[in-house]
Amino acid sequence: MPATEINGCSIAYELLGNGIPLVLTPGSRNPMVAIRHIAEALATRGFRVLLWDRANVGESDVQFIGARDLDLWSDQLVGLMRRLDFGPAYLSAPSAGSRVSYVTALHYPELVRGMYLWLVSGGPVGQQLGWNYYGQHAEQAEAGGMQAVIESAYWAERIAANPANRGRLLGMDAREFASVMRRWQSGIRVDDPVFGATEDDLRRISVRTGILVPPAVDTGHPRAASERLAELLPNAELVYSAEFEEEWPPLQQQALANYEKPKTLPNLIADWIQRTERSG
Repeated sequence: MPATEINGCSIAYELLGNGIPLVLTPGSRNPMVAIRHIAEALATRGFRVLLWDRANVGESDVQFIGARDLDLWSDQLVGLMRRLDFGPAYLSAPSAGSRVSYVTALHYPELVRGMYLWLVSGGPVGQQLGWNYYGQHAEQAEAGGMQAVIESAYWAERIAANPANRGRLLGMDAREFASVMRRWQSGIRVDDPVFGATEDDLRRISVRTGILVPPAVDTGHPRAASERLAELLPNAELVYSAEFEEEWPPLQQQALANYEKPKTLPNLIADWIQRTERSG
């Protein structure tokens, strides 16, 4: 897998196809392999697709800088796009990837051609999400130092995917690592309309955006969050799909985050972007 250094961090990426530039960012903390099947399908439909692993995800390096991991990831994505001369591009992603997308559109509008998002997250689930993503790792470092961190399931996976990450983690001061985790945890605010952005932030994002409406049964990605996002973005529309509403609930019940699994996603993404391109 090719990789390039962005701000001192090796970022793994892949390019597929030719045509309309499109960045696919997986949801949760899933590696790019999770969304590669969507990229392959879109590459046959006139898209040039960029896949990437964020810092602390997949094969990329671990890195712990910035007020939030969202800001770290947004800066890395833009650095990668500029390095590859990729864009302005559409950004498409679910869940945590959607947060990266709209934060990137907020701070780097010149590189974003439009967005297509699904499973947007917000609401009370943020408290549990913050602990899962950050709080538990702060506690591990405080209780057992960085040795306890590298032995935890999540960071052991980061080391398995990129063995050099073991030395990077062990080289960190445990108190500093815990401090970063607590800071990033505080960045998930349940009072924001969607995680990672305020109402004022969202009103400043002018790119055309399609937002796939989730089934009402998904409490982790409440329909109200998608609807509120569409209200606040000046140039957004809600997209309804009966196929997605049928496919997603059983996938949601499985143990792993299957945000990229619904088979209807390639068609939904391609149809919306191509319609947007035709309309100018």
